Amino acid sequence: MDIDLKEEIRKQDELLAEYLRVIEIQKGLIQEQKKMEKRALDAEKQRDDALDKAKEIRLQYYETAAELEEERGKNLKLRAQINRDYENSAIPSSKSIKRKKIANSREKTGRKPGGQAGASRPPQKKTGTHTAGYPSSCTGKSPGRQ
Repeated sequence: MDIDLKEEIRKQDELLAEYLRVIEIQKGLIQEQKKMEKRALDAEKQRDDALDKAKEIRLQYYETAAELEEERGKNLKLRAQINRDYENSAIPSSKSIKRKKIANSREKTGRKPGGQAGASRPPQKKTGTHTAGYPSSCTGKSPGRQ
């Protein structure tokens, strides 16, 4: 009986040792699982950050594209204004921006501009007779009648 008891204790010791090995393996697996969960959470966070950044870049792209389209419209309008001339608008040809001015072909004499000194100007014509600062039509009298 002593042998059977010793044999039974030895078997239980082996069984306990096997359980301890299994527990150690399970601890290692649990640690590995925690590491993998942490890596998965980090990867998910990186993915969310990348998606947020992509969303922000996409928004900037659309805003820039809208601004570009607006600027192209302005550019087209300004080009149309620049290319407008007397042939395709109501602007007279004399007001054309690209109009060539006729050069003055006269030679300079060195004289001062204007009429001769001391010359009198012709008299100005009167348009009507005025009485006390009013035209004749206001006084009731015609300039030819009395």
